[in-house]
Amino acid sequence: MPTRTTIADGDVHIELPKIKGSRFLAAARRVRTPEEADAFVAAVQAAHADATHNAFAWKLEGTERTGDDNEVRGTAGPPILQHIGGAGLVDIAIVVTRYYGGTKLGKGGLIRAYGAAAAAAIAAAEHVEEVALAHLSVSCDYKLLGPLQGTIQQLGGTVTDTQYGDAIALKVSIPTEQEAALRDALRERSAGRATVD
Repeated sequence: MPTRTTIADGDVHIELPKIKGSRFLAAARRVRTPEEADAFVAAVQAAHADATHNAFAWKLEGTERTGDDNEVRGTAGPPILQHIGGAGLVDIAIVVTRYYGGTKLGKGGLIRAYGAAAAAAIAAAEHVEEVALAHLSVSCDYKLLGPLQGTIQQLGGTVTDTQYGDAIALKVSIPTEQEAALRDALRERSAGRATVD
């Protein structure tokens, strides 16, 4: 069964020994959505509003983002993301905070420092192996709800959210290796009347 690696819930905070007078602190958190990742970055930036820079990177399944926060372009966010990718992690956000110490580090020095802070946060975090999941949206008539929920459960899926309106909208998580089977089963069970995105 395909797996993915992330970090356990709970924040990780580390600080590197000073580099030419500059302090580098890193904070890492497991995140599940872009909104959650952006909120974590904003919270760390607010907590260290007096810092010189709060650079970040986050990576979810299929999407990622970086920010240099006015460091030399490409010297802060991308090295953080490179370490996340190198560790094979997803669903993680890391913010590295720098308090300038009076001595410039140069491009290479910045890349090494931000990368080292990210690497230290990754090393300090508990890594967790999980079954890789696909996330589907299913829309159906009210009378199909029971049969479709049964089909979802039989194939190892979980309904994570249900919205009631003119039709029922379900959010479903399923192991990725079962996604195609679930799509086929839902189409067959509903005689094509359920939509799956």
